Amino acid sequence: MSGQPDGNQRLQQIDVLKGLAVLSVVLTHSVSAAVLVRSWAVLHIWQAVPLFVVVLGANASMSFDRRLQRGAPRLFTREYVTTRALRILGPFALVWLLALIVGHDRSALQFGWESMLLQLPYPGRGNYYVPLVVALLLLAPLVYAAYRKRPWLTIVVLIALDLAFELVAARIPVFESHPFVYSVVFPRYLAAFVLGFFVVDSRVSWRQRGTVLGLGAVASLTYLFLANAGLWSPPFVPAWRTQNLLAAFYPASLAAVGIRYLPAQSQRASLTGMAWVGRASYHVYLIQMLYFMLVPRSHTVLMIVVNVVMCALAGLGFYFSESWITTLRRRTAPITDSKTQIAEQLEE
Repeated sequence: MSGQPDGNQRLQQIDVLKGLAVLSVVLTHSVSAAVLVRSWAVLHIWQAVPLFVVVLGANASMSFDRRLQRGAPRLFTREYVTTRALRILGPFALVWLLALIVGHDRSALQFGWESMLLQLPYPGRGNYYVPLVVALLLLAPLVYAAYRKRPWLTIVVLIALDLAFELVAARIPVFESHPFVYSVVFPRYLAAFVLGFFVVDSRVSWRQRGTVLGLGAVASLTYLFLANAGLWSPPFVPAWRTQNLLAAFYPASLAAVGIRYLPAQSQRASLTGMAWVGRASYHVYLIQMLYFMLVPRSHTVLMIVVNVVMCALAGLGFYFSESWITTLRRRTAPITDSKTQIAEQLEE
C-alpha cells in the first residue's frame, strides 16, 4: 500500500522520514565538516534539516486540511499558538536549563541579545532549528491560506522572497559577525517550507507533482554537485551553501518519494522502529544538542554508532516521559469540545 496523505490516520511514512532525518542530524554532528564534504554528504545526511522543513510544511498543510474539514472557523487561534508553544518550547526549556548547568560548570556561559532568539546559554549543535520551527509554525496559517487560494502564485512568491533574502543577506554585516542570527531567520527556508505544502497537495496528481519535483531535483542536484566540488557558488552566505533555495527541490523530492512509496502502515520491525524514532524526532534532536556538548566529534565507526544509539534511546526516553506527563495532565484537565482536538502528527 502506498502512502497517500489523506484522512485522519497517522501516516507511518511521515514518521519514518522524520526518523531518518533526525538520525542523519546525529551523523552530521558526529564528524567534521571536512569529512562531510569529502563524503558528499550534500547528497544524503546534510539534507536532514531541509527535509525536516519540507515535512514540517507537509504536516502543517494536512493539519489545516483536517481542521477545515471539522468546520474550524479560523486557523490562527490562541489554541493553535499555545499548543505549538507547549510542544516546541516545553521540552526546549528543560534542555535550556541543562545547557545552563553545563555552561556554568565549565565557566563558559554565553548570554547576549541572541538569547532572545532562543540561543542556548552554552552552545548546542543545531540550536538554530528550534527558533526556526517556531517562526515557521507561526507563519504556517498565512502560508496555508495563500496556498489554498493561489497555490502556484504562492510557491513563486515565497521562492522569490527566499531568493531576495539570500541575495541581500550576503551584504548584511550582522549575519557575518553573528552567524547564529542568520541561521535562525526563517526567510531562508521559505522555498523548502512551501514545497512541503505542494508535496501533499491532493488537488495536483502525483504525476504532475513528480514531474515538477523531478525537474527541480535535477536542477538542485546539479547545483549541489557544483557547490560541493567548489566549481560554483551563488552570491549567498557561504556557510550554508548546501541548504538554500537552490537545493530545496532535492529534499522535497525525497519527501515526495517517501510519502508516495513507503507504506502508510506496516508491521515490519525496521519501519515501526524508525517510525517511533520519527515520532520522537524533536526530542531526539534536543537530546543530541546536549549530547554533543559533552561528547567530542569522533571519526571512528564505533563512536559514530554509539552516538546514534545513545541519542536515539535517550530521545525516546525523553519523548515517552513527556507523553506520560501530558497524559496525566489531560486526565485531570476539564473536558473540552472534541471538535477542538486536533488529530495531527507532531509537527517538529
